[in-house]
Amino acid sequence: MLKTWAAGPKDALPLVFIHGWACSHAAMQPLIELLKDEFYCQSIDLLGHGESPNARDYSIAAQAGAVIETCGATLRRSLIIGHSMGGQIALDLAARGYAAAAVLLDPANIISPSGAVKWNEAHSETLKTADIPAHLKQFARDQFRYKIAPEIVENVAKTMAKTQPEVARRAWDAILSFDGAARLAALKVPALTIFADRPLNDGRAMQKASKYISLAQTAGAGHMHQIEVPEQIAAMVRRFISQLDI
Repeated sequence: MLKTWAAGPKDALPLVFIHGWACSHAAMQPLIELLKDEFYCQSIDLLGHGESPNARDYSIAAQAGAVIETCGATLRRSLIIGHSMGGQIALDLAARGYAAAAVLLDPANIISPSGAVKWNEAHSETLKTADIPAHLKQFARDQFRYKIAPEIVENVAKTMAKTQPEVARRAWDAILSFDGAARLAALKVPALTIFADRPLNDGRAMQKASKYISLAQTAGAGHMHQIEVPEQIAAMVRRFISQLDI
């Protein structure tokens, strides 16, 4: 079972928040703070991350399975909001029928341009020999490309640096091996993809692969846009929900 947190009225629409690679539930908290008065918000630490236990398998399917085990029957009527690697997990859950809808926040490697694929593969090689804590701190800082309070950036960097090296390496390999095209083909519920300033995926290709995908983009924010501009994302989530039959 995964470590979970909850906030908001229990009789409201459930929102399940899934963080990204080497992060924790705290990376979703700025967005939760803006939505918890209207929705029942559940956040989690993924396998090997934060306060959740380690595992033998860190594949996207295994992470999704842990979310299913933890959240139970309410998951099928929930809107799942996943960031980065969490976006892959959210898509996997939605494609398997375990979500009423999904929001993918600058998701990792679904249908990525060739340049992004090459960078991801090179990063996998870097992780094999890198000083993981130091590498993760710098990686975290690089995700914030606009002016933001330094203490916010350093809090994320400290959280990421706590990730065990083997977990970081295996989780990154899981990101690379995720078959996003297959999940898009299986998708039968609405999924809003919200890109950051430099999208990691080809939005048009995603829409060609699935009629259930819609696109949006935040302004003035890097990959950690749920921390940098949570108010923009909260507004998009509210509008998306208003158009759903759930």
